[in-house]
Amino acid sequence: MFNIFRKNLTVKRKTAGSYVNGFWVAGTDTTITIKASVQPLSGKDIELLPEGKRLAGGYKLFTNDTLKVAIEGTGQDGDIVSIYGFDYEVVGQEIWANNLINHNVYLVSKVQQ
Repeated sequence: MFNIFRKNLTVKRKTAGSYVNGFWVAGTDTTITIKASVQPLSGKDIELLPEGKRLAGGYKLFTNDTLKVAIEGTGQDGDIVSIYGFDYEVVGQEIWANNLINHNVYLVSKVQQ
């Protein structure tokens, strides 16, 4: 029903790395496409961004797809979403399971070059 408000977005996801014969082999990048509604962040949303990412700018994504969220201090990278020609890392997630229109809400922060 709400897909009319959603657009196709390209997502880069890094697969997990592993040790091969005692040497670390980094994960590879895969690309997927999701459908999401892209909305600006409110002032309260900006406060939810991790310290150091608040000034970069970002968006809120509404989607039925599942994205990987960055977890600081663990080495887990978040998915990178391409929006309007710029890359944004997934840094926050809310699961809306209200049994009416279940969906995920993600906060993304602009990747600094």
